[in-house]
Amino acid sequence: MTSAQLLESFLSSSEQDSRSLLAAVNGLDEAALNKQPSAGVWSPAQILDHLCIANGYYIQPIDDVIAHAAKGYDEVRHSFVGKFIIKALSSSKAPAPKQLTPRDGVIGRDVIDKWSNLQKQLEEKAKQAHRLKLTSHKVKNPFIPLVRMNGCDLFRILEVHLKYHLPRIIERSK
Repeated sequence: MTSAQLLESFLSSSEQDSRSLLAAVNGLDEAALNKQPSAGVWSPAQILDHLCIANGYYIQPIDDVIAHAAKGYDEVRHSFVGKFIIKALSSSKAPAPKQLTPRDGVIGRDVIDKWSNLQKQLEEKAKQAHRLKLTSHKVKNPFIPLVRMNGCDLFRILEVHLKYHLPRIIERSK
């Protein structure tokens, strides 16, 4: 798979998943959006808040890749850390790192728009990165600055992270 194909996959997945997510939550009032299925289990609003926090950490590294990556296309090669994170996000039931924990209390319906706008911003960045060699420029991991990752890692992590949470949001929105 080339970096261009990875970005096409990210865009297609993001657009489809965004439609599904918004269809699930748009009709909910604030109480339903904040309803936790049980104690300690995140509500749809908390999951959206978590996604906003987590995705926000990736904006600057993606901007750095866009600014400094070589032009052209390359084969997708995930870094060791990127592979580890992608695998963990695909199946993990581990708790989120403290800095990614959503707010307690009632979260307003504006979290839906905040998430949607952030997702659109990430889609735009994927379009900007389309003709770049995503593995040509290493960036700091947003959580462990000593660890380096590449643009392929960043976009795949974002895609897999949303795929992990989408079914939970849909189920908890019923």
